[in-house]
Amino acid sequence: MFTSSAKQRFAGRLVMLGFGCIGQGVLPLLLRHIDLRPEQLLIISADHWGLPPRGAYWYGSRLSIQQARALCPENNATSLQVTSAVMAGVIWAIQHPRRGIVEPDEMPHAAILQLCRPYLGEVDGVYSDWTPLEHHRGLFPADLDFDDPWQFKNFRGP
Repeated sequence: MFTSSAKQRFAGRLVMLGFGCIGQGVLPLLLRHIDLRPEQLLIISADHWGLPPRGAYWYGSRLSIQQARALCPENNATSLQVTSAVMAGVIWAIQHPRRGIVEPDEMPHAAILQLCRPYLGEVDGVYSDWTPLEHHRGLFPADLDFDDPWQFKNFRGP
């Protein structure tokens, strides 16, 4: 394997659209291998446009136990949410017998979701200001990063 400690020269400008977890992880790697001065770098993020920072984003299904049991007695929301995806995959496989083994990313998500929708209840996405440290009460000693609550170490238990 070829390795070199020399940085590649870069004469242009680098523009990064967004600076979430991927951008924050990629930038140090780029700077390790590319000779780039700060004035050559422009990061355009939500902060750049004056948008308020948003915490977590939840996307999912809201299905009550009453709705689940009306659809399928003796079941709960989780059982319907999970098995509806299995059902949709089986239906798709029956309709496409010559496709063989197919990765989930290769399946038509819109068609699969359409089969699942009757069993999911309301599907929605909402922003939240929740962070992994929101209810941390110090019940056990932990090495936490209060300056950046989204660091992986803030999600781990003892």
